[in-house]
Amino acid sequence: MVNGRNAVTLALFLAVGSALLGPSSGCGRLAPQARKPDTSPTLTDPGGPDMVLVAAGQAWLGLGEEDFDWVAKKEGPEEGKWFKETYKDRGRRSVTLPAFYLGRFEVTNEEYAKFVKATSRPAPSFRSKDGHVLLPSWVDGAFPKGLERHPVVLVSWEDAIAYCEWLSRSTGRRYRLPTEDEWEKAASWDEKAGRKLRYPWGDDLKTWEGAMDRDPHGCAFRSVCTRPVGSSPADRSPYGLEDMGGNVAEWVGGRGATNAKLKGGSFLGMTPRVRWMTAVSIEYPAGDEGKHIWRGFRVAREP
Repeated sequence: MVNGRNAVTLALFLAVGSALLGPSSGCGRLAPQARKPDTSPTLTDPGGPDMVLVAAGQAWLGLGEEDFDWVAKKEGPEEGKWFKETYKDRGRRSVTLPAFYLGRFEVTNEEYAKFVKATSRPAPSFRSKDGHVLLPSWVDGAFPKGLERHPVVLVSWEDAIAYCEWLSRSTGRRYRLPTEDEWEKAASWDEKAGRKLRYPWGDDLKTWEGAMDRDPHGCAFRSVCTRPVGSSPADRSPYGLEDMGGNVAEWVGGRGATNAKLKGGSFLGMTPRVRWMTAVSIEYPAGDEGKHIWRGFRVAREP
């Protein structure tokens, strides 16, 4: 028989136990506590890159009729016709995305080297059919001297995904490649003005030294045409993200995506009015055949 004092003690014990265990914990185990999402405008996890918050909300993405007309005016009617036929499925649309973080910079050689060392994944390299080694290739697992802060290139879409998965294990946070829409919003949505930009810096194509119009053969065999990340202030999005217009094009989409795609322009400057437009995506092979000297990536992170 339980007396009054014991009854009160028992009731308090059961109430506290129920609060700790939670309704769905079962088997006497403590219920897992959900982690509160990060909301800081910027953050850097231990061992992770500098990240910038892209807030949740609505944004306009894609190409408007004014963009199709602009390309036809600048590049000529034939180019305009091709552009509209090729990208008609990227028409202007409203999207609402949850919050996410995106790397302030493209992944660099020195960051990728930690991944190669930890996982024994083959280092980025490429040898042409006639035996020439492309200059950005790593030798004996090491990147070329002086390119520490240059974006890593000669990596496939699959390499980029593997890097994100390793970074997630290393930091305890979920890193991944951004989706096409996330990348485009981060590159071109001016939140304060409530408008979509054609390029990260505005609606007109700007050029700057070292950004484009390089000879592809010379870049591969005689010189390095990438630049240190963040070294061109003109190439900055409204969110403060660097090099989203030039330097190297970036892999987007993660496991489960139908195709491997690239966003953004690169130092090669191939049809820059078209290729550098933030709404444009280009499809390439996901494996080794998709590697090139002008293709890299940046990472996204869940809040």
